[in-house]
Amino acid sequence: MDPVFSPDGKTVYFTSDRGDFLSPSMLPRDFRMWKYDAGQIDVYSVDISTGIIRRNTRQPNGNKYSPVISPDGKKILYIADLNGINNIYIQDIDSGEAYPITNSISGLYQISLSADGSKLVFASLNESRV
Repeated sequence: MDPVFSPDGKTVYFTSDRGDFLSPSMLPRDFRMWKYDAGQIDVYSVDISTGIIRRNTRQPNGNKYSPVISPDGKKILYIADLNGINNIYIQDIDSGEAYPITNSISGLYQISLSADGSKLVFASLNESRV
């Protein structure tokens, strides 16, 4: 879900519930989709030239959505419900270090970053209205 290109166009970031199954060869022979626990959604990336998939997030007990990449290609911003409410997190792509940049009490959704990285927009509820 949520595919987005990196600024250089060489990588596609997306969200998935695939866990550590990064290629078909990693699936057990007796794998059955209906038996798979799809309870965790993380951010992944695929290198377009090689087809290699990488798992970028792996914080337990929280789903991640709506990834966007910083203009310099060094950070991922995404929505995560790690504290029970959707907030915006920022993560260094190389180190994996992540931290929240919002602390909403109503939840945030559908983020987008301006081309120069100076503006961030998101959807949220206000008095039960969008």
